[in-house]
Amino acid sequence: MVQSKLFNKYSEIEHFFLDKEEMQNRVKFAPLKREVCTLDQIHSDKVIFIKSLSEKKYQADALVTNKNIYIGVYTADCLPILLYDTEKKIIAAIHAGWRGLLNGVILNTVAYMVKIGSDKKRIVVAIGPHIKKCCFEISKELSDNFFKKYKYLNKKARGKSSHPGHEYFSLTEVALNQLKYTSILSTNIDTINICTFCDKKFYSYRRDHNKNGRMLNTIGLIY
Repeated sequence: MVQSKLFNKYSEIEHFFLDKEEMQNRVKFAPLKREVCTLDQIHSDKVIFIKSLSEKKYQADALVTNKNIYIGVYTADCLPILLYDTEKKIIAAIHAGWRGLLNGVILNTVAYMVKIGSDKKRIVVAIGPHIKKCCFEISKELSDNFFKKYKYLNKKARGKSSHPGHEYFSLTEVALNQLKYTSILSTNIDTINICTFCDKKFYSYRRDHNKNGRMLNTIGLIY
């Protein structure tokens, strides 16, 4: 289990980024006994507000709530992003793959939190284990699409590849740039430095060719 040192400062929330072993031994791992509201994830920019655990499962890629419940997303290379408004007690969980990042799922989630009362300067963010630039190779055309749509992206997101027409790409850098663009303070963002492709403690869609499972990443209000 991985946790954010930043999030651990707040006793009114509980959060987990689970690994492969914990997912395989659910009976032994206490947090998995909790009821967690999750989504039918579709690699979209869609954000859903959750009022209770009894609600039906929605097709979306981000959940927001201010209720005393747990929400979560499943990942296996994509970015699990948890957000918490320390004043208004609003939480969010984002499943952000390259499609979701390109379509603006982070921007939409922050905008939704603000819409229901959040102050951007009070939002803290934890980005969990995901595939890093060292292992994420995409077409140059796709990389160009990101830079055409988001002019503020840092060029550090791109890296050279030995394969013609391809380059290594940092989804981490895209997420950080988008969060900062929405006025989230850099000091309020914690990025866990684990690559799911490199570290075999975690599921990786690219490494395992979708032959394995996914990790649960969750946050809950417990006050």
